[in-house]
Amino acid sequence: IHHLLRRIPTRKKNKKDDVSRICVIFDMRGFQSSMLPHIHKCINILRCQYPGRAGAMCFINVPIYFTTVWKIISPWLDDEIRSKVFFAERGVDDVEKAVVFLNGLKLKTGLLV
Repeated sequence: IHHLLRRIPTRKKNKKDDVSRICVIFDMRGFQSSMLPHIHKCINILRCQYPGRAGAMCFINVPIYFTTVWKIISPWLDDEIRSKVFFAERGVDDVEKAVVFLNGLKLKTGLLV
């Protein structure tokens, strides 16, 4: 699994109310169930080391059977994190397209660059 962290820029530099968010893009090409612990670890690092900074988690190139796997993964997540998980449409197959996809959702965190 290839993942990419990007910082979502804030609109006002050096202001107290600015919040920096993290976007994680999981490229699921070649996914195997043995990779689940690594996904879980990545999510836990985000939750524990960067609390409140999750902007979005986007899964791209998701295999057809992943809906079953999602039923296993989703209980690991709290409601806040689960609400920030997005599954990209079929044509979204790289990071740049994932950023365009997420920006089209008009997330509360602002635009990705």
